[in-house]
Amino acid sequence: ATGTVAPTGSSYLAETDLSHWAGAWLQAEVAKLRRPTEGGDGVTVCMRDGGLQLDSSEVHASVQQKRGRRALYYDLTLVLNWRASHSGAAKDGTADEMDGVFKL
Repeated sequence: ATGTVAPTGSSYLAETDLSHWAGAWLQAEVAKLRRPTEGGDGVTVCMRDGGLQLDSSEVHASVQQKRGRRALYYDLTLVLNWRASHSGAAKDGTADEMDGVFKL
């Protein structure tokens, strides 16, 4: 959402809805999250099925401009699918896995 519109008066208010952009950006960034195995603990955590479930989440973001001042408003309810695995838990050397959901 780029561009400018000249104000028409002292009470001019412009609002730009960035919800679609914010949802797409969050989905791309969350998909990159991963906690690699560190320090020999054998635990790995990553997002699964794309991480952020936009169809189950609510993402509302907008920017209001009034008399040269900007304000950002956002309201987020996020549903994230994750998977954890532990490489040292099974006696046969295979990784044990657990799936879960975060709702924030």
